Amino acid sequence: MKDQRSFIITVFALILITVAIIVVSIWGYQVYINNKNTDTLSVQNANASQNIQTSRIPISNAPAQQDETHSVDSTATLAQKLDELNRLQMEIKSIIDKRAEDSALQKIEQLEANIFELESKNNRIEAENKKLSKMVRELAAIKKERSVLQKKKNTAFTKNETPTGNNESEVSVNSLNFFTTETSGSDDPSAKQLKGSFVIKANNVSNGELNIVILKPDGKILMNSPWESGVFETSSGKKIYSTKLHFDHTGQRLSFNIDVNDTPTGIYTIQVYYNGKVIATLRKTLG
Repeated sequence: MKDQRSFIITVFALILITVAIIVVSIWGYQVYINNKNTDTLSVQNANASQNIQTSRIPISNAPAQQDETHSVDSTATLAQKLDELNRLQMEIKSIIDKRAEDSALQKIEQLEANIFELESKNNRIEAENKKLSKMVRELAAIKKERSVLQKKKNTAFTKNETPTGNNESEVSVNSLNFFTTETSGSDDPSAKQLKGSFVIKANNVSNGELNIVILKPDGKILMNSPWESGVFETSSGKKIYSTKLHFDHTGQRLSFNIDVNDTPTGIYTIQVYYNGKVIATLRKTLG
């Protein structure tokens, strides 16, 4: 839009200059014709004066002096007009040059602003890439650490696994097993139950309480309903149990059911605690 305005102003200035030149040329031509006629009349008057031989020669020369003065004034006026025309041309040229310079400065400033904006965007992108790279490294480290911990847990479970019918404990279990099955009568096809059972063997113990802890593949404890899960004391501190069972004689078969909505495929671990100590452990792959 600014370039179009500059173009219109330039064309308008050129038209003014052309019209001014034409007007000055016509005016100069008229002055030249008038001066020429005046010179002719002066010569004729001078000849007539010589022929008459009048004694008052200064009087006959007065019109010639006036014509010469008029010619000088006309020349001075023409020079003044030309000076004004030149001054007008210079002013128009300076205006056009100034507008062109302002337009160039505006384009340069806009270009600098675009470059600054691109640099800012590039810096933000680099900063985001660094954050993402750092996050990926942290997640990789956490995953590696969890993998190492899971391996250590699996090794510890294998070492601490109590054989069926351990005679060193007052209470032990036989035939420990667990599995998943679909929930009967449920409209949700993904609803399942985790079922488990075992047989109690008690030495000189008439009754007692057992805490069942079930670990999911990610190492977290599988929780039952709030009134069936809770916290109990172990030799290593407090621990959350998945469910609790009671027995009142040796040889008793105990079983449990836990509703689960999500059973990811992997190794599940069941631990049976009596008096805060593990008396049986079993790991099994479920999916």
